[in-house]
Amino acid sequence: GRVAIVGGGPSGLVAAKEALAAGLRPTVLEKSSSAGGLWRAADGKVWQSLRTNLSKHTCAFSDFPWPSTADDFPHAEDVADYLERYARTFGLHACIELGARVTLVQRASFGRGYCVRWVSQGGTEQAETFEFAIIAAGVFSAPHVPAELHGFQNQVVHASQYRDSSDFAGRRCLVLGAAFSG
Repeated sequence: GRVAIVGGGPSGLVAAKEALAAGLRPTVLEKSSSAGGLWRAADGKVWQSLRTNLSKHTCAFSDFPWPSTADDFPHAEDVADYLERYARTFGLHACIELGARVTLVQRASFGRGYCVRWVSQGGTEQAETFEFAIIAAGVFSAPHVPAELHGFQNQVVHASQYRDSSDFAGRRCLVLGAAFSG
């Protein structure tokens, strides 16, 4: 059977690998120009100096350990490389469609499977029916800014937009948040 996987981050890559192992035919629809989820330096949601808050021993796939030479708390760039090696090692690139922005996932009108619509990298709208669908877009795919900050007179920057400290040099700043990026 065919399976649509929305998102090419860690969860999407693992889902594709396991789908292949189960004899399914996965299609990973990733809106960015490369797989890796939020860990992509170019268009992900990480900043230059970010290190993981989990050690390489607890943020590794069980069947794909980090190299022994990796830092205990890897940099974001190292995580992106790790995910790229994972995709390459398990032959996942063949089933990943990059630049695919999913616009709809719904039960097929005839009752079996899922209709998935997306806009391809070239701007072409596509629709296909899959037997299964996995949403692996991740909890960090859309930033949340509290409504109370929408009328704030000064600059508001979500952690997903932050890249380095140079924009804030010499300025008084307030950091709000209690999650991973706060």
